[in-house]
Amino acid sequence: MNKRKGEVKIIIFAGGSDPLRKRLHLVISMHLALYKIEVCPTIAALSRRLRRSLDPLIIVLLITRREDLDAIMGLRELLNDRRLILILPDDNPDELTMAHALRPRFITYRDRDFLDVSAVLGRMIALQDRDAPLLP
Repeated sequence: MNKRKGEVKIIIFAGGSDPLRKRLHLVISMHLALYKIEVCPTIAALSRRLRRSLDPLIIVLLITRREDLDAIMGLRELLNDRRLILILPDDNPDELTMAHALRPRFITYRDRDFLDVSAVLGRMIALQDRDAPLLP
């Protein structure tokens, strides 16, 4: 059964950095305006949202501090079998190893322009919803 556009929900967690969160939301909204985007500004809000339902979710985690990554590791069971995109602060080997334990579909870094995140989201949605347009 194919989902209609808008039924796929994109959850964005962006801890601690309002300008980065706004930029990420803007880039995703510009390219994927037909889909529902929900922002969870705290780990607690993300945890509540993940416990609420098992509907089709794609989760984008914008991690700006090691503390956020540590807290997200505590949500690992709630993130199992979810489609994840991780945006890390940098290429610190220890943090990258932790990030891979979450089994994300894509990892990038916060100093990028987020167009890569938007493109990967578009592909992920297109695979789930064959009616969704592919990004150019």
